[in-house]
Parts: sequence; C-alpha cells; structure tokens
Amino acid sequence: MKILIIGYGSVGRRHADVLTAPGNQIAFVSSGCGTLSKCFPTDKYKRYESLIDACINYKPDYIVDCTPSIFHLSNFMKCVHLGIPWLTEKPFLAKPLRGTEYEDLNVLLSNSKVPLSVGFQYRYHPLINKSKELLSSILTSSPAVRTSIRWTEYLPAWHKWEDYKLSYASSRKLGGGVLLTMCHPFDYIEYLHSAVVDIKVKKLPRKLGLEVDDGMICNIKTSDQEIQLYVDFASNYNCHDLNIDGRDWRLNLDLVKNVGRFCSVREKPYIFTGGAFERNDMFRCMHRDFQKSIKGMIPVPNSIEQHLQLAQKLAILGQR
Repeated sequence: MKILIIGYGSVGRRHADVLTAPGNQIAFVSSGCGTLSKCFPTDKYKRYESLIDACINYKPDYIVDCTPSIFHLSNFMKCVHLGIPWLTEKPFLAKPLRGTEYEDLNVLLSNSKVPLSVGFQYRYHPLINKSKELLSSILTSSPAVRTSIRWTEYLPAWHKWEDYKLSYASSRKLGGGVLLTMCHPFDYIEYLHSAVVDIKVKKLPRKLGLEVDDGMICNIKTSDQEIQLYVDFASNYNCHDLNIDGRDWRLNLDLVKNVGRFCSVREKPYIFTGGAFERNDMFRCMHRDFQKSIKGMIPVPNSIEQHLQLAQKLAILGQR
C-alpha cells in the first residue's frame, strides 16, 4: 500500500517504522522546520511540503495524520472530499465544534464512502483485549460496580532531543495538556464498558510550570457506572493501572508490566500476561485492521463518526 504520513515527528516516525514492510511505500508531508524534520532522510522517504500536492501526485491508499492535535480537523477537511481513507492520531478535536459545525461534520462523516478512523492504539493492548473477552462472560451475571484508572508519566523524559516546555503537549495553542495528550483511557472505557455520557474534572496544582494542566482527576459517567480516572504527566515514574470491581470479583491490569490478575470468591486467583509484547505491536495491529477495513474485510475500527461525541466532550474540557 502507498501510505502518506503527515508530520515527521516522533509519532510520525513510529508509524513509518511499523509500516516499513514489503509491499508498503511511505511518503511524508513535512515542512522541514521541526527538530526532527531538519534531519529528514530524503534517501529513505519521499517528502512533500503541501498536503494537497501529496494527495494529488503521490495518490496514497490512505493517510496518517501525526501533526499536533490542533491541525487534525483542518487537515482532515482539506482532503475528505478527495475520498482518501484517513487515520488520525488522537485526539481528533483539539477545540470544540461551534454552532452548526458539529451537525455539518456528522453529515459529512455519515455520507463518506471510505474508512475514517481515530488511532487509539490501546484498544490493541493484549491485556485490554484479554480483559474484554473475560468481561464479556462475567458482566451478564455479575455487573461491574466500580472502575478506577491511574496513569502517570513524566513529560520531561518523553523526547530527549527537545525542551519539553516547547513541545506540543505543553502548548495550549497546539492542543496540548494532559487531558487531550493522555486521553486513551476515555476510549478504552467505551471499548470495555459503554459510551461516556458525562465527564467532570478536577484540575490538580501544576508541577511543571506549564501553561497547560499537567494533572487531573476525572469522574466519568457511562450508561451503567461511574469511573474515576487519575492522569498526569508530571510524576517522575510511570504507571498505568486499571481496576474493575464487581460485587464478588476484581480485575486488575498493570498495563506497564503487562500483567493482569482476576480474583473471584468462587475461583482461585487467575494471573495472566499479554505475552511477548512491545509498544509498536499496538500500532502494527491498528494499521492491520485499518488496512482490512479499506479492503472491505471488516468494519472501520473506531470510526471518527462513532468517536465524535466523545471527541467533542474532551475538546470542551481541554479548552477550559
């Protein structure tokens, strides 16, 4: 397949790495102004400066948008009428849609004939999928009553080649901040449970001296339960734990160590892992399914149309 990646930053390079395989051709749209873009490997990839020029002349089979969040919607709107399948990094929206924009976009999405998807790769974490299978057999007889998530990282350690205070995650203008940058849990909550209907947030005191929030506690309401999420990128350690409790059982996932534990009053504790696994595997599986959807083999995974309500909720909170 011919794949066009917009943005030669750390995420764009990761997508290129996992897509490098026989039968794939990769090109980039890149201004050449970013820290990594200045070292663009012209001997390895073709580079375009104009997105429209790349779409017309390169004729990609699909596009992967890896630009800062604030550009996702405008990039999408430039090309959606060209009928090219589109996979965008999360979040799809960095600013809330106003007036008739939401309904107009909904109509546009519903009339589209090609796959349009948001890349929430944690749907492909092996523990998340093993848990989805496990929960499908449990929840019919013993529903979940409480879910809690704690995800902490350390933004200054993300990219050694740049000053973290100048990164897009630190920029309100570019759609940064902890809520939008680390929004994966909102998606896998919907994947494991049901649609998010309401979100209330408590901002934590800022530790990194940024213009954006670096820590939040979120109370999330779905159709069947309330969920608490603690998320920050100002802690000098990395953890990502998901706990789901029923009346007589508990499921705990450590997504960093790739270990899960299921306990029940009726059975012995069950400890399981996701097997041999690295972060890039989630990206590989995501592209595998997106390519299958282009070929008509499966429904579009996490389509923008399905995701739009949650995207709007997150964008509203991200701008506060």
